[in-house]
Amino acid sequence: MSKNIDHVTVQMASTACLYNLTREESGTRIHPDSMRLAVHHILESMAKYPSNEQLQRNCLLILCTDKMLVEVNFDKYRCAKLVMECLCKFEDTSIVRMVLAIVSILAARITTEQTSSLASNRQYMTRLLEITRDKLMQRSTDCIMKFALSALWNLTDESPVACQTFTELDGISLVMDCLNKYEDIDDAEAKVQIQTKVVGLLNNIAEVKELREMLITRRFIDTMRNSLKSDSSEQRYFSGGILANLLSDSTNAAWDNLVAEYRSTESEVITAISHWYHPETAMVAYRCFRPFIPLLNSFTSLASQYWALWAVHHVCTKDPTKYVPMLTRDGVYECIVRLSMQSEDTSCSQVLELARNLHDFVSDFQNGSLNDQNLLPTTIETK
Repeated sequence: MSKNIDHVTVQMASTACLYNLTREESGTRIHPDSMRLAVHHILESMAKYPSNEQLQRNCLLILCTDKMLVEVNFDKYRCAKLVMECLCKFEDTSIVRMVLAIVSILAARITTEQTSSLASNRQYMTRLLEITRDKLMQRSTDCIMKFALSALWNLTDESPVACQTFTELDGISLVMDCLNKYEDIDDAEAKVQIQTKVVGLLNNIAEVKELREMLITRRFIDTMRNSLKSDSSEQRYFSGGILANLLSDSTNAAWDNLVAEYRSTESEVITAISHWYHPETAMVAYRCFRPFIPLLNSFTSLASQYWALWAVHHVCTKDPTKYVPMLTRDGVYECIVRLSMQSEDTSCSQVLELARNLHDFVSDFQNGSLNDQNLLPTTIETK
């Protein structure tokens, strides 16, 4: 492929051979370095012939496996850009499906700076929203709809620039329609999957202070409070996160006409979290804890502090080796210590107990004295 990059017929034949070589059992015997080299040549071929639909399809077929995208070390950012270019150029359903699957995976495996660069491209964001809108009109629950929402969710993660682009292209209105129009579909599993992706995406938007004014409306708050009662623990979790972020911004002028809603929402979030239970596996993965600092320091909203503590405790107890060091690295542990030392006059019992529980858990882990009894907080009811 390298020696015949100018011969498209050779590229076509080579990608067909690579596809067969990397499939199933034969692919497991290929050394990772050889796989990495193969991906390099595939990307070179994609860049050289961006308008050749069949060649692009061949390349996507090779790339679109978990083994290739997760286990092989290659330039994932370049790959994401090339496949997004492919998405913007072709309408073929198989190409759209493969590109969305690839992007939804790669977006979580590139840096936040790279994600911002990718998602700030208005052409890319427009195309993703266009696909989502088309599927919404059909009330489709197929993999394309799910992959499109996953891609949007991952691309906006910790990326204010991407979130801004999303909102400028009327993304909030679109995904709110998704919440409403999939509410009464017969496929309960698909409903939960789609709605969870939507609230996860909206949680990313709610983390951006400059964009919260768009969300602090009676209709949006009521929708999130209703979502807080979902049967899905993941949907409840992200809905709580959205409300926690909005409540932490108590001085936002958008709250001026919603004073009663602010108070009732604060109370409702605290009550909801006090009845949450911890699933056996983590519901979410975080790259860093920095977005939690404003919530933990939000002394005007105990609900914000409570949700942030629950979230941090949840992932730390599931994977302390990964997340406990992150607490110190990102400056979150200081916030936890400060909250654990408050008096009951300045906090609420749920926040105090969970902060102290988390503080003890971290101390036990660091001292090597962690045991199974530390893995569930006393403030959370189990089912």
